[in-house]
Amino acid sequence: MPAGASSTPPLANGQAGAGIFSIAATGNTLVAVGGDYTRADARAGVAAYSLDGGHIWFEPETPPAGYRSAVASIPGLGGHFLAVGPNGSDLSRDGGRVWEGISEAGYNAVAFAPGTLTGWAVGTEGKIARLTIRRGLE
Repeated sequence: MPAGASSTPPLANGQAGAGIFSIAATGNTLVAVGGDYTRADARAGVAAYSLDGGHIWFEPETPPAGYRSAVASIPGLGGHFLAVGPNGSDLSRDGGRVWEGISEAGYNAVAFAPGTLTGWAVGTEGKIARLTIRRGLE
């Protein structure tokens, strides 16, 4: 097994509020997010990626900025993923290796309409955001 690799996703676990909370795929690339929702700002153990359909998992070089409750693959942009959580949203353009913060607005779930660059994120108190991804993210 390559250095830094694991046969299970290296996300926070062992506590009642910790674990994998969402997984998304595009081809053989899988991205899992979660962490410990009682420690929403902790960056360790909040994401992992696999390039072989889940056999071998890696920690990202730059993780999301805290616990993430949901992740979605962006259709038509192979390897692009959006993760959301209570303290913000992060984008990966390389299959989950590096994440960059794109918003501090908190959301609990995210999804994209199949075959489109339009998605929705939802959060507390009925918050809904329409997301339109512009070409050029590649």
